[in-house]
Amino acid sequence: MLCTLLRALPLIGEHFNALYISAPVGFILYHLLTYQLCKRYNVSIRPYIILTIILCTFTMIQLPARFSDFRGSAITLPEQFIHLLGIISGYLNFQKHVKKWATVILGGVCYILFIALFPTFSDYLNYGSIKGKVKNIPMPNFKIINKEKDTLSLQELNGDYIILDLWHRRCPSCIRSFLKLQRLHQIIQSKSNLSIYALNYPIDKTDPFLFMKNKGYEIPVLQLLNEDKDIVKEQIGINVFPTTIILNQKHQLLFRGSIEMVEKFLNKSDIIHTSD
Repeated sequence: MLCTLLRALPLIGEHFNALYISAPVGFILYHLLTYQLCKRYNVSIRPYIILTIILCTFTMIQLPARFSDFRGSAITLPEQFIHLLGIISGYLNFQKHVKKWATVILGGVCYILFIALFPTFSDYLNYGSIKGKVKNIPMPNFKIINKEKDTLSLQELNGDYIILDLWHRRCPSCIRSFLKLQRLHQIIQSKSNLSIYALNYPIDKTDPFLFMKNKGYEIPVLQLLNEDKDIVKEQIGINVFPTTIILNQKHQLLFRGSIEMVEKFLNKSDIIHTSD
């Protein structure tokens, strides 16, 4: 229950994730719980049976969420692995198979690996790729609304490469990413072969054009037609917000990922270096 509360902590900075706190806290608490239960009941119950009971209970707590929404809960799988190690280390610590200093080292190494590898795991889970590059996938010709309130089709957007950042008003991560999107807009606005838009995914009656203007951003804004938003989400594979996509001149999907992944993708490709 405590770890569940910790997962709900607000983001701090660009790279902080609440799981970075709930993972080590869970490791420590599960380690202490296992050690103390083995210490208290080892006379009447064999330690390996206590370990089995704890592992079964741990599994029973986790399974309902995994069965009901595996994809939505998959993001916490690395954290649960850390917690599982806490249980096992607590048992081994009690059995004198592992020294206390070894437990500290084990926990520290696992935590470092967790922090190092989690962003890659998260990118793959959210975008289906660790680099964002996808093979030229045809896009549905969905409808969009521009700032003049005209309804256009995707095919009417011009540019050799089109960058669309999908966001919605109730997404705090989307709002935070606008600074990076603004910076990217300033970098590429002199490139005639590139166009960039903040594509609003409508979930309420908020005017995205007025919202962006009030925030002081100069990024061109488009809004998905409400009738087409589910088609876009399903056919493009939008699992999280914000998600940034890049289309080629044939309006085929080349890239799907985060704004940070976009910058790396553009720097390693010839797109942003193409002369006007």
